[in-house]
Amino acid sequence: MVPRSSVYVDEILAPCYEVSRRRFYAAMMTVNLAHVCMLDRCAIIPRAAASGIVGALLARIATPPAAAYDPRHEDLFFQVESEITGEIGAEAAGHMHVAFSRNDLDAAMFRMALRDDLLDLAERLQAVRAQVAALAGAHLDTVMVAHTHNQQAQPTTLAHYLMAVESNLRRDTERLAGLYGRVNLSPMGAAALGTTSFPIDRPLVAGWLGFDGLVENAYDAVSAADHVLEAAATVAVMAAGLSRFVHDLMLWASNEFGVLQLDDSLVQISSIMPQKRNPVALEHLRAVLSRLLGRCAAVFPLAHNVPLGDINDVGDDLQPLVEEVFRESKRALDLTLEVLRCVHFDTGLMAARARAGFSAATELADTLVREAGLPFRQAHRVVARFVAGLREAGETLPTGSLAGLDAAARVELGRPTGLTEEACRQAVDPQVFVARRTVVGGPAPVEVRRALAVAVADVSAARQAEAGRRQKLAAARADLLAVARALAQAGGT
Repeated sequence: MVPRSSVYVDEILAPCYEVSRRRFYAAMMTVNLAHVCMLDRCAIIPRAAASGIVGALLARIATPPAAAYDPRHEDLFFQVESEITGEIGAEAAGHMHVAFSRNDLDAAMFRMALRDDLLDLAERLQAVRAQVAALAGAHLDTVMVAHTHNQQAQPTTLAHYLMAVESNLRRDTERLAGLYGRVNLSPMGAAALGTTSFPIDRPLVAGWLGFDGLVENAYDAVSAADHVLEAAATVAVMAAGLSRFVHDLMLWASNEFGVLQLDDSLVQISSIMPQKRNPVALEHLRAVLSRLLGRCAAVFPLAHNVPLGDINDVGDDLQPLVEEVFRESKRALDLTLEVLRCVHFDTGLMAARARAGFSAATELADTLVREAGLPFRQAHRVVARFVAGLREAGETLPTGSLAGLDAAARVELGRPTGLTEEACRQAVDPQVFVARRTVVGGPAPVEVRRALAVAVADVSAARQAEAGRRQKLAAARADLLAVARALAQAGGT
């Protein structure tokens, strides 16, 4: 054998070997088992050879080879093959990879690792969703000011805000579920890219490996990378949504807002300023999400402008990056969950801020429409003039008066509004603003409570679906192992 370049070994082959050993060994051995059991079932190879191969595979399935890369073998695939050959002999081991290629093996084990990542990510995502929903349930009546363009907009509730976050996370769940179905398809049987002349049973292998179906076109089976791109895109969408939530939490934790306090276990002090409670957990979370978005973006160039076929750009070179994407995404969700488990909101300050500003002005305009019969645009002008006068006088809506509103109406309409003092007082109350907005998706507690029940049920359904996917994978593995053990014991019979 021609000695390999030491640079090539150190920079490419050894790192790829370590990734395969750490991330793909179990999948590689499981695929080998399923393939050999299928070859036996289809009477393509001798029973004695199949039995010996399966026995050797079973003996090694839970024990990866030594960590050090051996340059005598190009990769983990050939190292495993060499070990099997050394144990049962070249003649028997030579049957192991009939109608088989590293191409369809790689595609299969990459998909198997990715589906595990998706299930782990989905499990963490449901935990975050459940915690967000629990917080919402505790704050159905917590009135606060919502912002648009970073300016006070309208009164809402903390629960209404949190349910907006939950809605984003629900869509992330739906994207992950749809993606799982596109990932969990078997490329096995494609061989190099043109299938094989042997009468193999592709669906049998797919079932033993827990796949839901086949990537039917063999060329596509060994070439496809769009499911990896979709995974990166799906994670990036989730990270971008979480980052907006984290931005708000960091803003609320500032002294100027002062409505959010992290648990002491998640803050750090200053080395010089005794008063400081730095919300560093949120800063680290923001950094994790930024790093994650960078990893997701880096996936796409590797799949850009490369030939359609088995090629390292979207194979070995891409896989470490995919591993990083999911490692960072799991860190982000774990840290988000920890923050939300022990966060404290100053509900009194939130309510006081809602009462003190002008955020209820829309309801005052709506009241003029309902009770004074004004077209909304005229009502809008009256309230805008009223608010401008209050600002100039250093007052807010609650300190304003019906007389001031009528004065604005005389300028705009040539007459007073005709409202009563009580109607005016009710219209500028943030609690009333919220309570009156009972339409679907509104902030009224009765409506948010309904939406919350839907969300809780959806989290439960998502968890059941994920458990079903895990159970299917476990059942497929158990079935394969039972078949393999029986075959190993059968010997040459």
